[in-house]
Amino acid sequence: MPMNDLPKDNLTKDRDSETLTESETFSADSADAVLEALTEPAWITDKDHLILKTNQKFREQLKLSRGSKYHCCYEYFFGRKTPCPAEERACPIERVFATLKPFNTLYELISPQGKRQLFRVQSRPLKDSGGKLKGILHIMRDVTALEKALELEFAQEDPGSTNRITASPQLPHGEKRFQSLVNNLPGVIYRCALDEFWTMHYISDAVFELTGHKAKNFIGNRKLAFADSIHPEDRGMVEAEIKAALAEHKPYAIDYRVLHTSGDIKWVHERGLGVSIDENGPVVWLDGAILDITPRIKAEFESEEARRRLEQLINFLPDPTWVIDKEGRIEAWNLALEILTEIPADQMIGKSDFEHSLPFFRERRPSLLDLALNWDQQAAKSYEQVSKQDETLTGLSYHPHLGDGGLWLLSSARVLYNSRGLPNGAIQSMRDITQRVKMEESLQLATHKAKEATRAKDEFLANMSHEIRTPMNVVLGMAHLALQTEVPPHLVDYLSKIKTAANSLLRIINDILDFSKIEAGRLEMERSQFQLQEVLDQTASILVENAREKKLEFLIHASAEAPENYKGDALRLTQVLLNLCSNAIKFTEKGEIFVSVKPLEMKGLTTTLEFTVRDTGIGMSQREMNRLFRPFTQGDASITRRYGGTGLGLTISKRLVQMMGGDIQVKSKPGKGSEFIFTVKLESTEKSVIQKAKLPTELKWLRVLVVDDNQTSGKIISNMLESLAMQATGVTSGEEALKLVQTKGRIRPFELIIVDYDMPGMNGVETVQTIFDSVTEETKPHAIMVSGYDNEKMRQGVKDLRLGGPLLKPFGKDVLLDTIFHTLGKSMPDLFKKHPPKKASAPKTVLSGKVLLVEDNQINRQVAEGFLHNLGLEWDSAKNGEQAVHMVKEGEYQVVLMDIQMPIMDGLQATRLIRQNPALKDLPIIAMTAHTMSGDREKCLSAGMDDHIGKPIDPKTLESVLLKWIKGKTASTDKKAPPAEPQKEEEYLPGISRQAAMRSVGDDKELFEELLDLFLAHNTESGPSINQALLDRDTENAAKLMHSLKGTAATLGAQALEKATRELEMAIREKRTYDKLLERFNLEINNLITGIKSHKKTLSSINVPRRE
Repeated sequence: MPMNDLPKDNLTKDRDSETLTESETFSADSADAVLEALTEPAWITDKDHLILKTNQKFREQLKLSRGSKYHCCYEYFFGRKTPCPAEERACPIERVFATLKPFNTLYELISPQGKRQLFRVQSRPLKDSGGKLKGILHIMRDVTALEKALELEFAQEDPGSTNRITASPQLPHGEKRFQSLVNNLPGVIYRCALDEFWTMHYISDAVFELTGHKAKNFIGNRKLAFADSIHPEDRGMVEAEIKAALAEHKPYAIDYRVLHTSGDIKWVHERGLGVSIDENGPVVWLDGAILDITPRIKAEFESEEARRRLEQLINFLPDPTWVIDKEGRIEAWNLALEILTEIPADQMIGKSDFEHSLPFFRERRPSLLDLALNWDQQAAKSYEQVSKQDETLTGLSYHPHLGDGGLWLLSSARVLYNSRGLPNGAIQSMRDITQRVKMEESLQLATHKAKEATRAKDEFLANMSHEIRTPMNVVLGMAHLALQTEVPPHLVDYLSKIKTAANSLLRIINDILDFSKIEAGRLEMERSQFQLQEVLDQTASILVENAREKKLEFLIHASAEAPENYKGDALRLTQVLLNLCSNAIKFTEKGEIFVSVKPLEMKGLTTTLEFTVRDTGIGMSQREMNRLFRPFTQGDASITRRYGGTGLGLTISKRLVQMMGGDIQVKSKPGKGSEFIFTVKLESTEKSVIQKAKLPTELKWLRVLVVDDNQTSGKIISNMLESLAMQATGVTSGEEALKLVQTKGRIRPFELIIVDYDMPGMNGVETVQTIFDSVTEETKPHAIMVSGYDNEKMRQGVKDLRLGGPLLKPFGKDVLLDTIFHTLGKSMPDLFKKHPPKKASAPKTVLSGKVLLVEDNQINRQVAEGFLHNLGLEWDSAKNGEQAVHMVKEGEYQVVLMDIQMPIMDGLQATRLIRQNPALKDLPIIAMTAHTMSGDREKCLSAGMDDHIGKPIDPKTLESVLLKWIKGKTASTDKKAPPAEPQKEEEYLPGISRQAAMRSVGDDKELFEELLDLFLAHNTESGPSINQALLDRDTENAAKLMHSLKGTAATLGAQALEKATRELEMAIREKRTYDKLLERFNLEINNLITGIKSHKKTLSSINVPRRE
């Protein structure tokens, strides 16, 4: 309050500095009264440091009179002529004027006699009645006695020390030792006064690291108070904590922040206590220590920040997630988990003893994150499935009490590690996949239904294939046979149209069935050896008549650089060529169809062939080309109406080409024709060798004139001739040919003319006739007639002029060469023949002895008997192992041929029983089995058999094996083997490999026909019987029936049926699904039976003689 508001008696009563409060101010008018009332030296200064007024105590202390002229304070106290520099001490005048708050400091005064006195000076603002600062009141108190008390305290603690607290920079020797000791202690050691500025009596040098200020600047508040280094926000808290501790006579411990001169903020931990001079006296100072705990606080802060970020991150996760420490206590429980379990996080944090499992399993048991920390096999069984990848566990579990009707939760858990790489907890998240599980169940159900539908469709297609193909084969067969007889012209027309329509219908059926197989992924590519020229020839033979009917030239050219032999699916390659070429013929009204093939790339034995099918037909627009290769789609709807077709041919062709490792493209323009180019990758069985054929010397460099108005055709023929080392010259008309032949001065005349019949102007016959008439007999060349289609007038001209040919286009190089040899009157060497004559057979082996043939299948038994007969052996037959055991006891046999799978007793059991008879221990027993699995031979040998031959039985293999066990002799006839007669190609029999069949019967065609009769007699009902056994779940009987049928099929060369039966039997024995295999089996056996029946009807209609 202002001084003029105080009672009068207070103005005159003696007062000391302790009675003044911080909030008390003084007016200038009452300054004299206040000064004189104070019991301690006091004085008033202005802002310029000039001493304005003093009291008696001050004058006595400084030996001044009342009338003395006053100077500035720094002159009296420090003998300076200028104010104290700011860097040396904290000037109270400047401080009070700046802050308008009281300020305390310590001053040491030394008298001329050298007496030291220590004063504490309190400086307070002095205001006038208007509250304006007019000066500063300074009150000085002598604290020298207090210093001596401190020295006495230190002397009691260390009798050898003369330390004392002083503001003097000069320290005695003992005090330096104390200083060294303190400075070596960690942290800051201090002793401070109990004033508002924490005036330091002593503070260790470590304070410099803490604040950036030297220790001497704090002692006695010489330059600044330590309180100024405390963070402003913490000063009040620090003072309150210390006062509270002193009030309770307890030590204090405080964490607070300190400001460093660099601007950094440091955290410190201060511990101290109040000290009294005597036991019951008041506290006169504070002793304590201050430690820098910034690293710890920083680590705690970062840890808390990381924990906070983790908590935010976990709460941000959409999946229910929680974290436990290594002791199993819950550390985090996110919002999604609260929603799922309806349990708030504050009820779960800190819980342990598997309480986190209660919401999910209704019991305390390890969850997935517990298993990540400590694996428990038994606990893992609570999950539908548990898997581990890297360090993450994944588990699927069902919780019927969660959600609306139960939830499927997919959980993931992994261990958490601390900075040292040690486990300190685990985290688990879970995802609700109930909808996904339901969708998968629905998908499985839909997939099952789709498979059932596909199976039903496949069965329908198989049945339709059989049901449609059978009558269609009859229709086509009967129409063909009827056309071979003498029938009236109108019936010929009817029958031809029936045959044409039936063929068209069959092609449509085949396209649909092929497309269905491709779509179902059931079309398999074969891999067998074939010759490229055979594929081209077969394509030409099927389509050439169609081209000739439209007066089109059908031309084929294979590059001489292309290898001849390949491994692949020749049937499917032919199918693609047939589709493209038949389309070309269909959409071409005049001109030509040109098919070419060349090697595009050859790497090792892998050859990429490029086929081109070019026509001169109607062509296509870009829009029409964009619609190609789509199922059931043609370039334009009008095309279907005009030309017919399903639109499947190109789609099937593209898929087949892709399955053979290639692609297909088309180039076309309306009215300019079309060009389809496709590639396939095949394994060539020989390296391509580009060389001229080794012709006889007289044919080398034969000069040939090629006359053909079709430049493509003429170029093909010329290329063939040049690849045969002949010299070819081409012209496009009869007139050009005549002019060239009649050219005078020619060194070598043409020795051969190859001329096309159908040319404008002079036709081929007229051209040859004119040339013959224009030359002499000595220079008359040979001539060969070629044509795109047959013509009676042409044939008559060829006959009359004795020309070679006629050759009908397209023809291959081997046919052309054969015709050249024939025309020139020479025999074609075997080297150039496609099918060279067979060599004379080797001397026939004749064996003596008797064989026991043990075979339950009648057809196989009959085949084997025929082979034994041809080898000169006698034999007895047994139908099962039991009969064989009895027969070997009674008869004498040199060898036993033993089937393996037979009714009543199989071959292995029969062999074991035979070996039990000591008299029969050396009897050779040879196994006959269709089994080709690894280990079958070992089973036979371990049962006591001596050798093994596979089915179908190969005559040469049987002969070789029997020679090992029966002594035989080789008889050679005196007669030379007659030259092999040209074999007439038999009618194709569907489902049977001619080569395999003839090998099985030793080329005995009559025996083969008898086997076909036996097959029809004994196996017509095999398919229904096997199907019925499978329906009755009698898999054992079904397997036996299939085993017998498999051997029969192999003997007949019915390779497709044998393979289908073998795979079905294996699937049944291995208890695998066999729906598709059964469908394939039914298809193959039905096709074979139908084909055999049709074959037999054909033979009977033409009265083929049969062997008695």
